[in-house]
Amino acid sequence: MTCGVYVISCMGRDYVGSSKNIEKRWRGHSALLQKGMHQNNGLQGGWDNYAEHSFKFNILEECVEAALLQRETWWIQHLDSYRTGYNQTAEALPMPPKTDSWREGRRQAMIEMNKTRKRTPEEAASSRERILLLNQIPHSLERRAAASQRAKQMHADGRLG
Repeated sequence: MTCGVYVISCMGRDYVGSSKNIEKRWRGHSALLQKGMHQNNGLQGGWDNYAEHSFKFNILEECVEAALLQRETWWIQHLDSYRTGYNQTAEALPMPPKTDSWREGRRQAMIEMNKTRKRTPEEAASSRERILLLNQIPHSLERRAAASQRAKQMHADGRLG
């Protein structure tokens, strides 16, 4: 778990961010971009136009949590990523606390988005297979290893996304 400032680069444009867990934050960015749901329209447009392989992710610096916003602001200004990149503000802003009403609003938005989204037959089959695997709750180390091996094989065969 790395605490610090990171940059997402694509075709000469940068997005600077910070997190107390950079690896988890990058997985979050990736998941939203892949689903076409990233809140940063510029970054999402770059992903849609240039594809995943055009994006590079790098850690700019590690720092203590108390310095995150100050260091992120410095990097936004240093790389000029507000004017020439994907950052939407010229300085880092603190994340609002996630309240129960925020979570419920996010959950409702996801439900509505999923109602209108058409899945391919392959995606539907993959989802069903994942659910079946998750429902096979292994009770022993041997069963856990067997379930893990089946999932890896399905992933290698392209049947699990």
